[in-house]
Amino acid sequence: MSQNNGGIEKIYKEWPSLAREALKLVVTHELESTALARVVVAGMGGSGIVGDFVQWLARVHGSSIPYDTVKDLGPFPPGWLNASLVFLVSYSGNTVETLRFAQYVLEEAGGDPISSPTMVVAVTSGGRLAELAESQGLPLIRVRGGLLPRASLPLMLLPILRTLVDAEALGGMGMEEVRAGVQALESLGPGQVERAGELSSRLGGWLERGLTPLVAGCGASWPLALRIRYELAENSKVLALGEMVPEAGHNMVEPLARWRWGLGAILVDPGYEPCSGALESFAGVLEEAGVLGDRIVWRRENLGFLGWYLVSGMAWGLASSLLGRELGYSASETPWLRRFRGLLGSRV
Repeated sequence: MSQNNGGIEKIYKEWPSLAREALKLVVTHELESTALARVVVAGMGGSGIVGDFVQWLARVHGSSIPYDTVKDLGPFPPGWLNASLVFLVSYSGNTVETLRFAQYVLEEAGGDPISSPTMVVAVTSGGRLAELAESQGLPLIRVRGGLLPRASLPLMLLPILRTLVDAEALGGMGMEEVRAGVQALESLGPGQVERAGELSSRLGGWLERGLTPLVAGCGASWPLALRIRYELAENSKVLALGEMVPEAGHNMVEPLARWRWGLGAILVDPGYEPCSGALESFAGVLEEAGVLGDRIVWRRENLGFLGWYLVSGMAWGLASSLLGRELGYSASETPWLRRFRGLLGSRV
């Protein structure tokens, strides 16, 4: 039975306007100009993927500043955050893991984050994180509420990038590159929706044939591969395997080559060597083993990395929502995620 996912599909289609809105968001307090020891982005799920994108954008643009993404419960060593810029990202503002990390950050600041050499910025639509930021006088980027976190990526990613550009923490990436990424979204026509429908139909065909989706990334495509895998999980309720190449060629290729149900590969190609060749080699081994029933090569062409991330995020968000609708699932209904959060909240 088909499920109405019109709400989330509408949000994905509005990403160009969300991106324009996001560029206007600014941090509530001006950050001090200082040499940064590292940048840390903490968040989970649809908020946490922001850190993965930011880390790789800094890397491909030649930043010499170490970046870390925090998606766990610690432990975190004393002094680790000294002279760092920390983003606490939770769309809802109520993510248990992010709030726990926020407490660690405040403890590291000795209870006085304003005078601490570590700068802390909260990115949220409200909730307990916004309350914490306001009570502690922390800089805050408040985004529009009422959306599903996974569909609000431009609202959280772009203000962080703007803040990092102002802090000169993204190497050669400036606001020109950020605006170019937004323009890539704005230039999309109706064909993007049609393309998403084609992807959905192709994936639906894989499921009918009993193929298990496998999303493989390499280098700068890895955060996008993760994003696609997670969108399929939440929007479509489809289990997709995920592998980072070339590492997977040194371990996971063995069980995958014996995958009795067959595989459909989504090769997320960043458009540069040696990654393109590594992904092709990985797929070639699976094809030789007789387990690869089909492949989609999702390659970056004629776009910067930010533009590719945004355009691809919109396409696969739409595609996974359409697939979920055809499978009879609501993208907004995630009872087992809520159950886990409830149990975790009672223990942490």
